Amino acid sequence: MNKDELLKIIKENNNKNIFAIVGPNSSGKTFTLDYIYDSISENSMYFNETGTMETKVEHSRIKIQNKMYIYTDETKVGEINETSFTKTIEISDNSLDLINFSKEKLSLLNKASSLGTKKLTEILNSFQQYNLNEVNYILMDEPENFLDDNNLNIIRKLFDAIVLSNRKIIFVTHSPRLLELLKIEIDSIFIMNPNEYNSINHISKNKVSEIYEESASLCRNIKKSSDNPSYNKTVQFDAPPIFKDLYLSKLLTSQEFYRSLFYKKIYLMEGPTEKFMLDEAKDSVPYTENVFFTDGKYKAPFLLMLFANVCNEVICIIDSDKDENDSKKHSYLFNSVFDTLEKQFENISIKFLNKNIENELEIDPIKTLASILGKNKVKMENFYKPYIVLYSIRNNPKLVNKINEIFKVKEKWEF
Repeated sequence: MNKDELLKIIKENNNKNIFAIVGPNSSGKTFTLDYIYDSISENSMYFNETGTMETKVEHSRIKIQNKMYIYTDETKVGEINETSFTKTIEISDNSLDLINFSKEKLSLLNKASSLGTKKLTEILNSFQQYNLNEVNYILMDEPENFLDDNNLNIIRKLFDAIVLSNRKIIFVTHSPRLLELLKIEIDSIFIMNPNEYNSINHISKNKVSEIYEESASLCRNIKKSSDNPSYNKTVQFDAPPIFKDLYLSKLLTSQEFYRSLFYKKIYLMEGPTEKFMLDEAKDSVPYTENVFFTDGKYKAPFLLMLFANVCNEVICIIDSDKDENDSKKHSYLFNSVFDTLEKQFENISIKFLNKNIENELEIDPIKTLASILGKNKVKMENFYKPYIVLYSIRNNPKLVNKINEIFKVKEKWEF
């Protein structure tokens, strides 16, 4: 998709009222927003990142009285003397709703002179000072700038009011938190591609559903081939459709997913052990922010295909689960799926760990657990594994060097 195709969607799709433009730094988000504004400026309000309304079309400031807009000269900017009223226009119902909303929020704003409060005040005042009747589009560049969570909630409510007034809101953001508050659906997100000029990644909810079903089919086939056809970790893919819908809605509106849309490169890792490891080593490992945890190996194929459609590079660092009798082991059979996906998608790279993360870090889980508990003989449970890695890193800081080595992945275009 390019910016002209996005513009066409904005202008012609009457079933969608909110459009989020996201992506890595320097990927052209504001440039695209400006391009859209140039094409619809006559019917638009544009707010820059400080909250100031910019315009390519001269708008007169107005006063509001008895549900009427009152002003004297279309070209005059500034406060109007009450004795010089020469023209009145009835305020439309959808404009009145937005005016009342902004007036209410202005009355509740903290009067402190913080940058965030000043920005919100300027935005909300604009809905009191200009004729909204002919405004169909409202554009904002990084509305989250200078705002804390309380003020972000006001922006969220403002967006809701704009949508309810049957106007369209187009905005650029760097904030996963704002996307989470708004619960922006994947259909409304447009991701700038930093590697290709005028290129925008977009995936529909229907396409996500198709990818999910494709990965479910892969899981079922693996389950049939394994030595344990009753393997229960893939039960999600056999559950009634309502659980698929619940999983996808939760995933696609999570801050973790939204955050992933702001990076050129995303790493996928399995679960709790890797998360404990990176949380502990985050000050020494430069990749921790753009890691997405799959919550198990069986979900990784779906997430790989999903991220391959929205991100430039996806690198999956995954346990190989190799052992002496692995030919029919369910988790090991998944490796063929990863190999297939790596060949199918140009932007997917797979790195198999030498059995698992503990083995890669040269940690002996049984010996470490025995040392922690002060016993000669212990029984290993999955519960202990993340804590064993955490304990090992805290007692051997040099393990951070091995963690950094894990993230050294030779990508397809490197020779």
